[in-house]
Amino acid sequence: MDTAVILAGGFGTRLRPLTDDIPKPLLTIAGQPLLKWTLNNLKKYNIKKVIFALHYHAEKIKDYFGDNYNGIKIIYHVEKEPLGTAGIFNLLSEELKDNFLQIHGDILSDINIDEMMELHEKEKAICTIALVNVEDPTPFSAVELRGNRITKFVFKPKIEEAPSNLVNSGLSIISPKALSLISKIQLHVWD
Repeated sequence: MDTAVILAGGFGTRLRPLTDDIPKPLLTIAGQPLLKWTLNNLKKYNIKKVIFALHYHAEKIKDYFGDNYNGIKIIYHVEKEPLGTAGIFNLLSEELKDNFLQIHGDILSDINIDEMMELHEKEKAICTIALVNVEDPTPFSAVELRGNRITKFVFKPKIEEAPSNLVNSGLSIISPKALSLISKIQLHVWD
């Protein structure tokens, strides 16, 4: 796996006014933009190509990174209208012929991507989603599991209706077969 799709087109409304003039993934953490931390981490796992799915202040991300960052080729897809989490995959299905990493552009992660890929292959999965255990799943989509398989997402559940405290971490490995299954659906547009 040598490609990552970074979803970085959200409006960042919950962080306003910080995001009035800058996209959330370019906000700095410990002196550098969040996306720089992400790209440096992807480099450790031999990711050679990153496709940014952009919308809000797209030009600022494009201007900051250009077409190459630290040996990683960068391609941009700017959505005229927000397409939602799955929408970009409809556009990229011809370009994504092998397993790829999907990562939200507004997260920091220390997940071992090599180990995640080993599990993905061992399970012959079409999609492997890294989950994180949170104290309160109500602002997120809590997952229901059967063994290590996700059987359901419960969107922003009441605490008593949450099937677990596990939520999507914002990092997944997706196979091309999964793209054919989501080609007709539209998922929630995250901010």
